[in-house]
Amino acid sequence: MPATNITASELNTHLIWLIAFILLWLIEVFLSHQNGYKSGEESQALAKILHISSKTIRLAAHIFLFAMVMFLGLMAFPEHKIYIIAAVLLWAILDEATKPLLHNYRHSSVLDMGMNMIGIMIGPGIKAIMEHV
Repeated sequence: MPATNITASELNTHLIWLIAFILLWLIEVFLSHQNGYKSGEESQALAKILHISSKTIRLAAHIFLFAMVMFLGLMAFPEHKIYIIAAVLLWAILDEATKPLLHNYRHSSVLDMGMNMIGIMIGPGIKAIMEHV
C-alpha cells in the first residue's frame, strides 16, 4: 500500500468526523436500548414541547439517528463506503432484533426498522450535498 501525504488539517478533520461518528453511534445504542417506560416518558415530554405526537417523535428519531450515523460514517471512512453501508444496515436490523432480548419493556418493530432504512438512504444524500456546497 503506497504511503499517502496527509496534512495535519486533513488528519484533524478526519479525527473530528471519526469522533462524531463513534459518539453518535453510542448515543443511538443507548437511546435505542434504554428502558421502554423511560423512553416513552421522554418522547411524550418532547412531543408536548413540540406540539406533535410522541409517535411522530419516535419515528423521526429513527430516521434522524440512522441518517446521521450513516452520514458521519461515510465522512469518517470515505475510503471504506461499502463496509460502512454494510455495518450500518446490519446494525439497523440488529438494533430492532435485540430489543426483546433485553427485558427492558421494549419490542422490535418492522416499522421502526423501515424508518432506520429510510435514514440510511438519506445519509449518503446529506454527504453528497455537503460535498457540493
